[in-house]
Amino acid sequence: MTCLFCSNQNDNSDEHIILNSLNGKLHSKDIICSSCNNFFGSELDKFGKNFFNPILLLLDFKNASGIRVEDIDGDENYILKRLNKIQQIKPLISEFKIGDKTILNVRADKKHAQKLFESHSKKFEKEGKRIISTASRRYEDSSPRKVKVDFIPSKELGVLLNKIALEFCGYNNVVFDEFKELARKVRYLDTSFSNVIYCNLEEEIRLYKSTEISHVIKLFHHNNKLLAYIELLNITCAIVVLSENHESSILNYEYFQDVLTGEKFEEKIELNLVKIDEAIDDSENQVADVSSLVNKLILRKRGRDLLNDINEAITEIKNELEQAYTENLITESEHDELLIEKTAKIIAEISFENPYIIDEWDDVNNNELNYYHSNVRDPDFNKFYEINKEFIGTEIIIENEGTYFVERFEKIPITKQKGILIVKVFVILFNGIDKKYIPYREFGNRLQRIE
Repeated sequence: MTCLFCSNQNDNSDEHIILNSLNGKLHSKDIICSSCNNFFGSELDKFGKNFFNPILLLLDFKNASGIRVEDIDGDENYILKRLNKIQQIKPLISEFKIGDKTILNVRADKKHAQKLFESHSKKFEKEGKRIISTASRRYEDSSPRKVKVDFIPSKELGVLLNKIALEFCGYNNVVFDEFKELARKVRYLDTSFSNVIYCNLEEEIRLYKSTEISHVIKLFHHNNKLLAYIELLNITCAIVVLSENHESSILNYEYFQDVLTGEKFEEKIELNLVKIDEAIDDSENQVADVSSLVNKLILRKRGRDLLNDINEAITEIKNELEQAYTENLITESEHDELLIEKTAKIIAEISFENPYIIDEWDDVNNNELNYYHSNVRDPDFNKFYEINKEFIGTEIIIENEGTYFVERFEKIPITKQKGILIVKVFVILFNGIDKKYIPYREFGNRLQRIE
């Protein structure tokens, strides 16, 4: 069989139709040659990997690269790595004047901090200044971090989606002469494609399950068009129009897998065909920014983790009670009663620690829950500030660390539920050299709550 993208014969080259870097499990040795496979691997697939990399990092993929993040003051001198590890990119060196004295502050890893401090101290000595005292300590950076990423699909991503659509066609032996021009454009990385329509920003075409993180491909014939609907991590949701006027018998091929486990789902992929037509008709006015889908994915990932935590906790409770029953420490009725009581309690506790995940729960209007997490509804932040602004400038003594004063309050967006944005409020303390960023509930009862 001939390669889909050139005139070479296939040579048993194993091609992942959905990128291997995204844990795509759909692959074939019968659709492209090794030359095209190697070319795409080095020249095209990287655009998909780079686009999805922040999400792969969130999902703790081993192949995820670190990304630049900024602290609450907008300093971008940090890299977020796997397992939520933060690394400072370059040393921070600053000088502060207090009266006629100069304080030199060097913040770096242990290996470089001493050398940098010594080299800058020598400059002071050359200026005739005298070093009064020095101190070295481990700095605990408490600033929350923000990731600044634009999730706007590139033209190269459009080429990749066409490649996936054509390879899925080849995988299912759906090959027509009219594909040749599309295949040629993909092979030469021609970015002039206009047949990719990004959609489903409001789940108008396909609804996600509460814990779903999936890849989807559906090839089907509709209204004389041959269409491929593709979802990668439920973020890039796109209709690829393979043919505008395609006379063919009814066809329908589907692929549906879990991104994290690689499990293939057998259930049918249901699409809203009316909304498909609307998206195609309005393709010139489409919104390509898929940030809203990223936010939804984050919530589903949290929901998935929450469900796993609950299942593990319940399994532990069951094992403990079963052991107690086996050893005749409790009766059968006591076993059943305790199981219900302990299960309900652990679900409540875990849910309280992980709010805003389930839309059916009105967490955003639960003031006790919001206060526990140092959160407020964004429209209420100004009210919070007016109530507590009198604390700005107040001196705070922190045991073993000295005196700080309240510099300001800062808010960080957390999530949106029922259309309401929730923000976490931090109290920022400053001692002239270092800052501390403390969630307002942990700051103590000096701050007043919003009811």
